[in-house]
Formats: sequence, C-alpha cells, structure tokens
Amino acid sequence: MTRFAAPLSERQTQILLAIVREHVQTREPVGSQVVREIYGVQASTATIRNEMAELEYAGYLYQPHTSAGRVPCDSAYRVYVNYLTTSETPEPQTAGWIEGEYRRLGREPHELLRQTSRLLARLTSHPAVATLPPVEEPTLQRIGLQPVSATNVLLTYATSDGQERHHLLGTGEPVTAAQLTALSEVLDRVLTGRRVSLLSQLSLQALRPYLKDQLVPESLLTAIAQAAAADDSTEVYVEGTSYILDEPEFEERERLRAFMRTLDEHSSLRRVLQAAMDSPSMTVTIGREHQVEAMAECSLVASPYPYGRAQGVVGIFGPTRMDYRRAMGAVAFVARKLSEALSQLGR
Repeated sequence: MTRFAAPLSERQTQILLAIVREHVQTREPVGSQVVREIYGVQASTATIRNEMAELEYAGYLYQPHTSAGRVPCDSAYRVYVNYLTTSETPEPQTAGWIEGEYRRLGREPHELLRQTSRLLARLTSHPAVATLPPVEEPTLQRIGLQPVSATNVLLTYATSDGQERHHLLGTGEPVTAAQLTALSEVLDRVLTGRRVSLLSQLSLQALRPYLKDQLVPESLLTAIAQAAAADDSTEVYVEGTSYILDEPEFEERERLRAFMRTLDEHSSLRRVLQAAMDSPSMTVTIGREHQVEAMAECSLVASPYPYGRAQGVVGIFGPTRMDYRRAMGAVAFVARKLSEALSQLGR
C-alpha cells in the first residue's frame, strides 16, 4: 500500500532521476549499484536500496519481482518531467532537414498540418498528432437540458456562428427535472459567452461549487462532454500509428486495440488533447493523468501553436517510458516551424 510522500530529499530526487534515465534507455529494472556507479549518487548501495524501498512505499517506484531493481511509476516520470529545465533541441543536421521539409511543404493549411504530423512521427518514431482549429472558435450563446424520460435527456445549445445542436443523451441512471433545471441554470451562467470547447471539458469536480447541494449524476456530465466533443470542428491529423507496435508496453492485444481505437475516434482524441489545446505552453500528460482509460499506459507531449484567434497543437504519443527531453525538444521545434509556415500564409 502506498502513502502520500513528504517532499523528496535531495538524495531521493537524485536516485529517482537516475532510475528514470536508466530505465528509459534500457527498459529494464534499475538496481542500486547502477544508480551509484553510473549516476554517481554518493551513498552506499545499502543506503540507496533503503531509499529505493522508501520511494516504492511512497508510490514512485515498483519492484516487478523479488530481488529485481525498481521501475518508475507515473509519479516518478512526473517528477522527472517537472525537473527538466531544458529540452534537447534537434541536432543541426536534423534541424536543417526539418527546415528544408517546411520549405517544400504545401501552402494549404490542411495539407501543411497533415505533413507536419507525418514529419513529427518520422522524427520521433512515435505516433504524432496535429490539430487544425477553426480560425476563430465560436462561443456558446444558449444551452439547455430537457427531460425525455427518467434516463434520457435532450441537450440543446446554440453558438455564435449560428449553429444549433441537439443531442439525445442517455444518463445511465435516473435524473429528475429539478436536477436538470439546476444544471441548466449553472451551465447557462458559467458557459454563456465562452468558447464552445469548454462544454467538452465538463466534470462534476469543476461544477460542484456552482451546484451547491444539488446532486447531478456524473454520467450526465460525461454524456454532455462527449456530445460536445463530437460536434467539435477542430480537425485532427494522426500519422505514424504503426510505431506503437514497436513498444513492448503495447504487446497485449486489448491494450493496443483500445489505444488505436482512441486515435481513430477523433471525438475521444479531442478529449485527450483538450488540456494541451487550452494551454499557453507545452504540456506533458503522463499515464493515468489522462482522463481516457485507453491512454493510461502512454504519455502525450504536446505544444500549442497560434492559428488565427485560436490555437492548435502538435504532439506525440509514446509509452510512459519515453525520452521526454528529446520528445519535448522535437515537438517544440516542429511547433515553432509550423507557426512560422502558417504566418507566411497570413494565418
């Protein structure tokens, strides 16, 4: 059983970073001797083993089997990513190749995004994604919920571009008229005049301060978010999906199938990308930080780029055991070159 750890000591941080770096390179459990001799942690192997046991108890590491070294958990990768102050920029030869590719790429935004995702996949050997949002994202003008039956609700919302959407939602559990009235009032108050994409990010946690004592099934909020994501006009381009077949983490057929299904279903993929699309800077989402179960074994490194008054993202998916420094550098560089190419088009 794990517990919440106190702030890591300097030595624990050194050990944790060493284990992450070594495991990224070797894919193998990491022992105390490697930490001491290769990464120069100034402590005896016995002391390092004790610290590793403490880090395991705290939920940062796990031991695949008795007498093996340790393997990082998602929380260890999060410490590592947060610790990075710089990313590894592409080598001059690689940077020159990327710049040359952009000089010859098409001058139409859709083709430019498609080729960008293809280029990023080749550069990193990971599945790559690029999104092309509307030049100006519409805002919500009106939103309402009406009961149809005990477990069915009609969602209606209108947007600033003149569109009106209707969705029949299944809640999976009974919902009352009073609950729908309360939720409609909250959504109208909180979201009117704001970007439509916010509707696809609904969660009970975010709305609880506004709902006060009114209970609303979380399944209803999930259904609303999924419906809004399906309406999203942001275009998504995915390339290099076959690279995931090279990763041992996806040898299990059901795990691979779930991951590939998410990449194919653009409404689900937009939900995975939403935090990155809303962020002003690079984001790294690790393992179970994703809100989609199919992505629990992988990480997303994504960087925004401006497009009109909106912003899109480019990024890569890989196992949690990816080379984050290299991935972050590649994604940032490509996002910058894409932005420059679009600016030349007047976008």
